[in-house]
Parts: sequence; structure tokens; C-alpha cells
Amino acid sequence: MDYKKHKTIKAKKMKMSTESNIENAEVLINEISDLGIKLWEENGKLKFKAPKGVMTDTILSKIKERKADIIDFLKLTNQEVTVVADSKNRLEPFPLSDVQSAYLLGRNKAFEYGGVDCHLYLEFDYDELDPEKTEYVWNILIQRHEMLRAIVSKEGYQQILSEVSEYKVDFNDAAKNTNSEQELVTIREEMSNGNYDTEKWPLFDIRVTKTPEKSVLHFSMLFLIADFASMWMLLSEFEALYCDKDVKLPELSLSFRDYLITERGLRTTRGYSKDKEYWRKRTKTLPGAP
Repeated sequence: MDYKKHKTIKAKKMKMSTESNIENAEVLINEISDLGIKLWEENGKLKFKAPKGVMTDTILSKIKERKADIIDFLKLTNQEVTVVADSKNRLEPFPLSDVQSAYLLGRNKAFEYGGVDCHLYLEFDYDELDPEKTEYVWNILIQRHEMLRAIVSKEGYQQILSEVSEYKVDFNDAAKNTNSEQELVTIREEMSNGNYDTEKWPLFDIRVTKTPEKSVLHFSMLFLIADFASMWMLLSEFEALYCDKDVKLPELSLSFRDYLITERGLRTTRGYSKDKEYWRKRTKTLPGAP
């Protein structure tokens, strides 16, 4: 027999044997965890915690017999996952998160209570807000944050656009209007509906209204491209840049795409399978819906 071929076969057998041992260790861990016994690895040593009277000599013997395999399994299960920046594929389509998928499906009128955008509309009052400067700052943020250049396909994926046209902030000058409050109500009602085509950029709307007493920043954005915390971060960065053109914002090395691709990769790990199996069993004991 060819030496290299023999070596390959031997390596495959060793790998299969190792995987089998780890799988057997997983079965044992699942069995004893149902009894309330918790196992964990700490600095290469196997630790356990069990309710009083549960850890029998038989179980302890099984644990000692599989100790090395159990430690290997626990290391694999608890292995830390690092999000890695993938700038090369930054503009390639990528999947939606579970929450994003729910938002997208919720736009479909075929579902009961469907046909609705999940979006946020806010107004912020300022003593004075220059519309041109506001527009300039938001264009900086659009270039800084990729999801502000995102579109979402009805087929269930999203993509970052490499280039977008300069964003224009609509300015409504009602400074000399004695009924400026009604104009605010009209804009509020229009933007509160949030009727966006997710396949066309942008998936947000920024406007400025000047009244005799104040300036109002109108802010509307789909939750498809930013969660509530992200929107507040955007607004905080807007004020920072507006008030100080020389302010240095922290660099962004990772993208939402990097995070999602890594999160999807977790679904192939043993830890994910273990958690999924736990919740599959747990659902049988959960209380019914309200």
C-alpha cells in the first residue's frame, strides 16, 4: 500500500474515532444534565456541581471513564467565536437576521395585521438648525455607517451600496408662517406613515422645518436597517459633528455583515445544536399563549 494513502486512511480513522468519543461524551453530559448535574472545564480540569444525593458512584465512574472526552467536548462547546472583518466581500449580499426577516414579513398584507412598516419617527427641537449644515453632516454619517446605504430585497437578503447619490435634506421654511404648527402636523402625519420601498435607497427620511420659535429636525427610519440603540447613536453622532466639525468619532472596523455572517456560522457548532435541543425540549413545558 502507498505510504501517503495509508497515512490518510489512518488519519481519517483517528478523526472518526475522536468524533465518536466526543459524541459519546455529549450523550453522557446530556443524560446527567437532565438529573441536575452541571459539568464545566476550568484550566484543563473537569469540575462538577450536583444536587445532594444525585451524584452516585455509577455516574461518577462514567464521568471518570470519559473525563478526557468530556473535557474535549466542553472546550469545543465553549470555544469563543471572534467576529472577523471581511472588507473584500463587504458589498456582497448577505442574509437577514431573524428580527429583520420578521420586519420584512410584517410588511406583507397577506398576513393578519400585516402591511405595516416597523419604523421610528421622532422630532427634535433646536433653537437654530442650519439646513445646509444638517445635510452636510448626514452625508458624512451615510458614508460612515454602511447600513445607511443598505437596501433590502423582498427575496430575503440585504446589500450595502458602494455609492449613493448625495442625500438631500428637505427644508421647510415656515418662519414667517402664522400657522406653522399646522405645517408641522402635516409633515408629522406624512412621515409617521413610513411608506418605504425596501429595494430602493434610502430607507430613512431627514427633514428640517424652521418656525418662528424654533427649528425642528424630523427623523424617520426603518428598523430594518437600525435598531433603537443604533438610531440614538446616530443622532448623538449627528449632534457631535454638527456642533464641532473637528470632533473625532471612533473608527469602525467591523460591519453588520461581519457580525451576521459570524452569527450564521455559529449554527454549525455543537454548542448551537446543544442549545437548540434544550429549547426544543423546553417548549413542551412552556405555558400557553395569553
